[in-house]
Amino acid sequence: MVKLNPINRLKTKQFGIPEGAVEKVKKNAVAHQKMIESISNKYKNVNEDVFGELEDASYYLKNLSSTDDLSMNINDSIQRLTRAREKITNMEDKKLINKLIYEMGENIKPVKGANQTKYYNDSQTLMGGQNYRETVFYLDEPIKTNYNPLKTGTHFSKDGDKIVKNEIFHVRFDTRFTPDGKKVLSIHQIQADNAKNVAKNLSRSEQLDGINRLNPFQKDIENRLFMNSQKLLRQNLDDAANTGNASKIFRAADDLNQNTKRITQTSGRGNYDYFPMPDSADYNDHALKYLMQLAAREGADYVSVLPFDMLNYKASSQIAGNERSYGYSSGKGIGKKGKAVIPELMKKAAKFYSTKAGPIKVSRSNPKKPYKRIDTDNYTYDTGAMKGKKFTRISHTDAVENPKKGYKLITEDNPNLYFDSFAIKVTPLMRSTQKTYKSEGGLVVDMFKSIRYN
Repeated sequence: MVKLNPINRLKTKQFGIPEGAVEKVKKNAVAHQKMIESISNKYKNVNEDVFGELEDASYYLKNLSSTDDLSMNINDSIQRLTRAREKITNMEDKKLINKLIYEMGENIKPVKGANQTKYYNDSQTLMGGQNYRETVFYLDEPIKTNYNPLKTGTHFSKDGDKIVKNEIFHVRFDTRFTPDGKKVLSIHQIQADNAKNVAKNLSRSEQLDGINRLNPFQKDIENRLFMNSQKLLRQNLDDAANTGNASKIFRAADDLNQNTKRITQTSGRGNYDYFPMPDSADYNDHALKYLMQLAAREGADYVSVLPFDMLNYKASSQIAGNERSYGYSSGKGIGKKGKAVIPELMKKAAKFYSTKAGPIKVSRSNPKKPYKRIDTDNYTYDTGAMKGKKFTRISHTDAVENPKKGYKLITEDNPNLYFDSFAIKVTPLMRSTQKTYKSEGGLVVDMFKSIRYN
């Protein structure tokens, strides 16, 4: 049954630059720049053409001032190295330049080859974080009982050669910091586009009844069970008929009729397309586990979720279900009462991993860049328990190191730099998905092993 579970075959597609890629490129560029200088010094006052090309190649590597410049500058440096190589007769220098060109090309690949993010803008994202990324989870195989076995039309399935089919859900997040410099992966959104219609129109029991949604991944097993039951039910009907008891005959006939209906229903299509994890608790759980593992592997200290009143306008003011999912910094849900889905999942995970979950302070922007462009939005709740009430969302749409007109100085020790967010503290155990044992005994399984979503 584990092999049949499509959750175990989900694939991911990342949008955004991988964590640490920019820093690695810049670090390697320093070493490459020094190598270029050592070669260029040989040609000073000897071959001005070669010296000029190598000096230009060195210059471009010295000026990797921003992410946008990385690919262009390194490509320009490689072009100058290529031109210098053609003018050099010394074979050892040619070999060194060939080595540099290859290493520099490999160095920029993680940045140059990264898929561009789709929803990094002020209307859909709380600006100010660093290393904003998007991860899409999808099933890269036809879902045979669906009207469109390879469905598109979701947020991440409209991009030509980068199209994603059968998207299950996506998560958007960035990196922020606590007042003491701890790194936080901060969740902006977890959403399952294909699950919306099912969640809206079917109760939990109706989602799992095997009629409204047909799971093709265990269809053969279900049909075999129903057919085996059919033989037994026919025998029960014959036995009841032999008794002459009308009540027994009616019950046996009804059982046979119901089982026959199930056989007929499972041979066709459901009323709704089948996608695993239609319930928000299911895909939020999977997304949280993914981010906890990613945080542990990247050296982050927390995974937090933006509170409902810090989400983008559309999500926070108009979609009542998000209040239940994301909750508030206290961990409370609708109307700042009861429970919220993601904070509750964090509490459950904290108990499992013997760690903590609760409110922490999270930065609005990069603490090391003290001059901020501040944007203040005043919103009114359109739906839900808070309908009609007003709230203010403060965001830092830009941060720079030096004074700039229209920017305000907010140092890293200023309380106004931070907002409250519910979070779980990351532990090393989250890093691995292998089976392991707690020191006090007892099996701790793969963090995704317990997932049995339908």
